[in-house]
Amino acid sequence: MKTYDESEDGEAFGLPDLWRTSKFTSEAETPLTHGLEEFSCHEYGQRGFGSTRSLELHFPDLDTFHYGPLDTTSASESSAVSLQGDEPETIEIPQDDIWVEAGSDNGPPKERWLKTWEAFYDPGFKEPILYISEAGPRAFDAALLSIPNLLDFDNNRPSSGHALLTDSMLRGLFQLGMGGQSSLFIYDLERQSFAPRAGSSRVSGYSMDITESLVATFITYGNHMVHLRSFVDKAYKQSSPCATLIAAAATVSSISTALLSYIWRCLENNQSLLQLQAVFDRPGQLMSCIGEMTRKISNANSDETILCSVFDSIQALEQADSWLRPIALQILSSISKPWLASLSRSIGLQVYDPAAYTEPSTCYGTVWGVGGDTVDTTQGMPKFFRDKELEMIIESRQSLELLRSQSPDHVMLCPPHGKAPEVPELEWHFDWADIERIEAKAKRYEASIQQTLVLKHNSRDHTRNWVQNELQDSHSDFDPFGASTDKIQADISDSRATFEQPSPMAQHSVTGDIFPALLNKAFSRQVADPESNVVFAPALAVTSLLSFSPILAAQSRLLNLSCLRMLFKEHDLRGHLRLQRRFHLFGDGMFTSRLSHALFDTELESAERRKGHVRTGKMGLKLGSRNSWPPASSELRLVLMAILTETYYSTVKTDVLVPSSGELPGGLSFALRDLSEDEIQKCMELHSIEALDFLRLQYKAPSPIDAIITTSSLEKYDVIFRLLLRVTRMLFVVNQLSRIGKHRFRTSLRTDPIASRFRFEAHHFVSTIAEYFSAIAVGSNWDQFQAEVEQMGRRLDNDDFPKQLGNHEGLCQLQMRHEQMLDSMMFALLSRKRQQQAVKLLEDVFGLILAYNKSIIDGTRKGSTTSSSIFNVDHIYREFRAKIRAFIDECRSLVEQDVKGPVSKMHLSSSPDLLGRHGSRQSSPSALTQLLLRLEINDHYSEAFRR
Repeated sequence: MKTYDESEDGEAFGLPDLWRTSKFTSEAETPLTHGLEEFSCHEYGQRGFGSTRSLELHFPDLDTFHYGPLDTTSASESSAVSLQGDEPETIEIPQDDIWVEAGSDNGPPKERWLKTWEAFYDPGFKEPILYISEAGPRAFDAALLSIPNLLDFDNNRPSSGHALLTDSMLRGLFQLGMGGQSSLFIYDLERQSFAPRAGSSRVSGYSMDITESLVATFITYGNHMVHLRSFVDKAYKQSSPCATLIAAAATVSSISTALLSYIWRCLENNQSLLQLQAVFDRPGQLMSCIGEMTRKISNANSDETILCSVFDSIQALEQADSWLRPIALQILSSISKPWLASLSRSIGLQVYDPAAYTEPSTCYGTVWGVGGDTVDTTQGMPKFFRDKELEMIIESRQSLELLRSQSPDHVMLCPPHGKAPEVPELEWHFDWADIERIEAKAKRYEASIQQTLVLKHNSRDHTRNWVQNELQDSHSDFDPFGASTDKIQADISDSRATFEQPSPMAQHSVTGDIFPALLNKAFSRQVADPESNVVFAPALAVTSLLSFSPILAAQSRLLNLSCLRMLFKEHDLRGHLRLQRRFHLFGDGMFTSRLSHALFDTELESAERRKGHVRTGKMGLKLGSRNSWPPASSELRLVLMAILTETYYSTVKTDVLVPSSGELPGGLSFALRDLSEDEIQKCMELHSIEALDFLRLQYKAPSPIDAIITTSSLEKYDVIFRLLLRVTRMLFVVNQLSRIGKHRFRTSLRTDPIASRFRFEAHHFVSTIAEYFSAIAVGSNWDQFQAEVEQMGRRLDNDDFPKQLGNHEGLCQLQMRHEQMLDSMMFALLSRKRQQQAVKLLEDVFGLILAYNKSIIDGTRKGSTTSSSIFNVDHIYREFRAKIRAFIDECRSLVEQDVKGPVSKMHLSSSPDLLGRHGSRQSSPSALTQLLLRLEINDHYSEAFRR
């Protein structure tokens, strides 16, 4: 059966096999086309519309027509077949699929042409061209030239322009898009842009506006490409560029090369401007994005600035087209590689080689400073690192520096095996599967190091031998003298192979092998499943947390544990902390008693040098009964020389630090405090509260204890020591007032009720302040901190490694908790800047008590009991009560402010302690409340003032 495609003519009515009887029709049946055989379109088609031959068609009469066999006509009598009397036969339907057979095509399709009535009657007829777009580019060019006065009024130039061949324009636009000059386009250095060499040129068959629009688009592409090349050249020509800038230049260069390769391959089959524009579409978008990013980082002079700018640019493209996302993420990963490698070295993720290791030029985090203080350099960290990650980086760097200085052969610095365990690298991971893999890898790494620490702890000889063997194997000497020829050739081959291996820096260099594959996949316009374009990946804002946190957390935990074990077991950190409690915080009763008697007791032998007097026996400064002040340095040495040594060795404990030399741990000794001129003038007043401010305890924490007891913490200890020394002096004074009155002013004081009330209230106030400072402000805060430290030490003594370190334990956490303990202590002692008003009132109260004590001493010396003394006592007592009332009101105001304000949040344990407990610390507002309760339990001063 013939199909329509196999028709041999172009007749409008020339349907193939029009008269053929259907295969389903019986041979005895008369076809419905009976009587139309004489009609032939072919014959009439040859004669055209001017034919006068009548068409004698013998159609049946419609009025008498009925279904069935047609009447016999003269033209078809012989061919008529009657079906009357015949019985229908059974029709057998074939089993094959008629639709497949009808649609089958056994031969190549033939060319089809437009069939019109004109061509039907005149085969040589040609259709006239009605539209200029159908006439071809030459007709369009001729039409433009035929209008001589047609102008482009916007630019005042002829709109026809000079017509150029399409091939010439294709080559010129290709060179232009790739940032190169050609015979059609030139780069203007002044304008920093490409420009056409011929002012009014267009492509043949295109209007001037269309050509200019296309040229402007390709000029943009070319300018982007020139800028990218300029950025690469400028980066490589810098005298001391940062590693991230070089990585960015290498990445841009790799992408540019991949773009050129891709576009060159696509232009092999390019034949039109539309195809060329389609080829440059996505590469042009990519060049625009990269160009905008490079403009932001071209003048950057630091790694963090470059990384922040790149991260912002990539994050802006996160919601762009799906084909652009993989390329953008790879750009971020490639540029970040050198910086992440430097960060890995700074936190000890790479195998430590003492012979080859050099500190990277750009390190980030917090490093140790003078005296154990930390110098914060986290302001240079990229902003995609969050506070949690920054804290882990700081901890790792501090711990690593501590291990390198104190234990250079530690397991964390040189693994005790032939090969280091599988160390994860800091890399960007943008896929959920990759993130899960890096988490599992970090867990395996931590478990491997944990096992090594448990098995090889304190086995330093094995570790040191491993390091020496590894370095000897890797740095073997080449000695050709006395060796055989084969041995020399083998050594040369080994040396050549060693030099051919990539260096550690080259391993982290940016390679562009991945970009060609990414670009080919991204620029492919094949129709894909819409669901395949859906990207199910974490947002870029949290990608850094998911990519780096598992590795940073594992490394931080391992380094923290190693440092804490070293501090607790090898350097007795707990002993040094107890030393501060005993002496700086007056926790040793024998030290407090001996110091108080040496400074204030009037019954001891004076250490003051007097002519003709030999100083013997126990000596003291006799602060309350001497005339000259301040004492000479020789007096201080004689009085205080043996107090610290005898007190330190008097308590024999197994954990007492016994130094090998004669001096005390940390060089503990009395010293003179550096004071300003105003403070020196106050110290020279014998009966002032500042008379002993020049005396201080000198202690320098040895390394590595200075990682916890830092210089700033020692300054806080010194402030607390000065305040407690003042309170100790006041307590001694009020205890002596009654004794002085009984022995020297027995008659007058016994009959004076004002003096008796003053002595009683002064003793109550000072003893309450002393008890609060000792038991609440100092004692409660220290006891809680010491309990946390002791529990940490017990866990570190446990051989079960996973239970040795809690989630909130580490070197930084211990240092921070120590600082927080001192801050809470100073707040409870009213020694913070915002509590200066309360401190001033407290000093005024102490000053009034000392003034009263001075009046008694002066009266005793003169033997006077006149009313002027009673008047002075009455005046001092009234002012004393007023100052106490003002002090109580100020303390109550501080409590109310701390409960309502943000300070309470800082002291109410918003962060966990070393044991991971929240809200377990003694808050300063509640401590001040206890002070108020002790001072005025029955509203004594309030009731007195109301009366």
